[in-house]
Amino acid sequence: MGPERKYINRVHYKLDSTIYKECTTGMGGGVPDYYYEGFHTQLRIEYKAFPNKLPSIIEICKPKSNVGLTPLQRRWLNRHIENDHAGWVVVGSASGGVILERGEWEDAWVPEEDITVYSPAAIAERIEQFILRGSEEYSGDSE
Repeated sequence: MGPERKYINRVHYKLDSTIYKECTTGMGGGVPDYYYEGFHTQLRIEYKAFPNKLPSIIEICKPKSNVGLTPLQRRWLNRHIENDHAGWVVVGSASGGVILERGEWEDAWVPEEDITVYSPAAIAERIEQFILRGSEEYSGDSE
């Protein structure tokens, strides 16, 4: 089992069992790894993982980057957001994970300076909060 699958399992182990989730990795290249559904909202997450710790700089969309979202994965996630749904990229490792929302994956980022690093349990909690409480923050009304 590779680092990505191990990381997803660590997050899902902590996830509320009432949340509907579906693995979509077998649906073809570019589809985000997981689909989650709640009362009035849905969320797609593309997971990326490193075996040990997060590097200081992770360039997600550069060719041959150390995480590497494909152009098709970027299109899926960006289209999902354009259609008023949430799309996240979760980059994880043994040292923690980072959640990128609303197109944050389009830029390089530095975890220790700009981003909160979460435990797998905290990422599961963020998914639960989003799915179970709704997605007011993603609706066009809040901006």
